[in-house]
Amino acid sequence: MYSNIKPFLFYLFFNVIIYYSYSIVDIIFHKYSLSYNNINPTHKKIYFTSNIVKGVTLGLFSISAFNIFIQYFIYNYWNTNYIRYLGGMYASLDIVSIIKVPKMQMNTFIHHLIVQLLYYYSLFIVDFNENTLAKGIVIYAIFSTFCYIVNVYLALRLIINEKYNIQLSKISNYIYKTCCLLNWCYQLYFLYIVDSYIITKLIYITILGLVVFDDIVLIQFLQH
Repeated sequence: MYSNIKPFLFYLFFNVIIYYSYSIVDIIFHKYSLSYNNINPTHKKIYFTSNIVKGVTLGLFSISAFNIFIQYFIYNYWNTNYIRYLGGMYASLDIVSIIKVPKMQMNTFIHHLIVQLLYYYSLFIVDFNENTLAKGIVIYAIFSTFCYIVNVYLALRLIINEKYNIQLSKISNYIYKTCCLLNWCYQLYFLYIVDSYIITKLIYITILGLVVFDDIVLIQFLQH
């Protein structure tokens, strides 16, 4: 039980860091970007800062996430404590987004809320090296960090010209589709091999389906 307290406190601390990073990004772009100052309506500026913060943070996390990915697929090893800390960082991005971003789409709100619930569930798993559905949650989050360019695009599309907008959207679309396809294929395989009750698997599929729905909405947006 006590092994969960420090990662949870770190999660709360990182919530504060992410929360105030919105203001820092706003100050920087307000000072140096005329296009940012011309964003209208003004509430989209918070949407911009949210995606910049998330994109940059996930980009930095992706290195550590890839390390977890390699340790699992090559050595079948899970560093439980390390995963708890990294999971707290990941979840903090979404909870702050819920607090800060106005007029959030319902599917995105549900996605962010589910991330919090899955984080709390994973926080109290004794050992990820055991046979548990929490492993699938970690893999899903890892693939999400690989898609950090999508969040960067969602922000920059508001201030860059059409030429670069189209190029960046194509790159984001390709990366996001590839990561989602690989992720979904793995989730199906994982559900097949994991030793768990049928009812537990059905609950997992239902929860995951809500996240997948939000992914599909974003894919359609990027494709458009």
